[in-house]
Amino acid sequence: MPSLKPILQGTIAAALLALSAVDSRAGGLEDLRARSGLSPASLALISAQVAPEAVLPSARNKELFSDYRIRYIVRGRIDFRTSPPTLTAGTGKVFNVTKYPLWLRLAQGRTVCVEAYARQRDDTAELAIEKVLPPDALEGLEPSDKIRGLQRDPRLASREGGVFTVDNIGWAMEHDGEGGIARDADGNFISVWSSGVRVDASKLLNAYFVKKTALKPVRYGDHGMLMFTFAPGGAVTPDGSETNALVVSLDAYYNDPERMVYSPVDALRGKYQVYYSMQTAERYSELKFNYNEFGMPNDLVLVPYRLNLDRSELERLLENAIAKATDDNKGEMYSLFYNSCANSALSLINSAVNGERKIKEGWLPELVYRTQATLPDTMARLMVKRGLSDEALPDITKDNYLSYLESLTAAE
Repeated sequence: MPSLKPILQGTIAAALLALSAVDSRAGGLEDLRARSGLSPASLALISAQVAPEAVLPSARNKELFSDYRIRYIVRGRIDFRTSPPTLTAGTGKVFNVTKYPLWLRLAQGRTVCVEAYARQRDDTAELAIEKVLPPDALEGLEPSDKIRGLQRDPRLASREGGVFTVDNIGWAMEHDGEGGIARDADGNFISVWSSGVRVDASKLLNAYFVKKTALKPVRYGDHGMLMFTFAPGGAVTPDGSETNALVVSLDAYYNDPERMVYSPVDALRGKYQVYYSMQTAERYSELKFNYNEFGMPNDLVLVPYRLNLDRSELERLLENAIAKATDDNKGEMYSLFYNSCANSALSLINSAVNGERKIKEGWLPELVYRTQATLPDTMARLMVKRGLSDEALPDITKDNYLSYLESLTAAE
């Protein structure tokens, strides 16, 4: 039986020759394939061939996991006239492409939709393209304008030294005439958003990792986030309203504004785009303690862990959290093990500390390690064991959250 290798090489060469004969200056990728006469199978075959000069930089090992784990599905224009090549997304964000299929060079100047992996959460400018997707691959994954109005991306308006001016912070919940949280025509809760919020790092008191912990059917952490507490003047709106605590959290966009419920199956399959929310701790507490996704009261507590950070680490964590929350994260996809609420918080904590204090991959089997660094309960235990945080403080509850949040700053 003849070797398949020469046959495979000949097929790839013929496919590349067919592609190179087509004018690649205009049209979409499917148009390029169709006009070249290639079958989808032939295009898939050459898609697996990586450009020989596309060598990934050595791993930095500065985060939780190996490099290139943060998955993106992004549509943009590819440009090989630069070194390294670039992919410019529709939002204007420019990615440096460090790996790509060999044949993609023939799509110079075209708009393509790709599945790719960013180097790190704090270095998403470097992207390794794994494969090219159909032009409509983002359909059903992109949040609608309605959803973006309900789940708003914070934006950095300006920065002067350690003073940040941030737009789109969830400041409070709007209330109806009976004192309950008001709803819109679709039954969704109405938030009060504030822009031009002045956040002063010099007024920062402490940082906490906070677990949202369900009490039924068993007690377990189902969400993790960072909370920052401030002295008076630390977080102020243009009209002078203040808060003593801000929450920064990775969240996923809902797919349907009329049914704002996450599917566990879709979450495991990586079907949700993520964004970072910034909101007052009071708003978050009121919403979560009173209502869940199904509009019913929640049976939960919030469990805070004070982080053991020196002054420079504390301010660096706030700076990095604001930077990531206000970055262009469009196309970044949720992953339970690599890009979840809890491990994104731990990733930011890692970015603020040095040397041996970072939590990195170790001798543990990968699945065991990923589980430890991903689930809120195991992650909290890992941070306590490594000295990154104190033991858990008493629970924040529906009955005490207002006085509790005040006590966190009054005690400083």
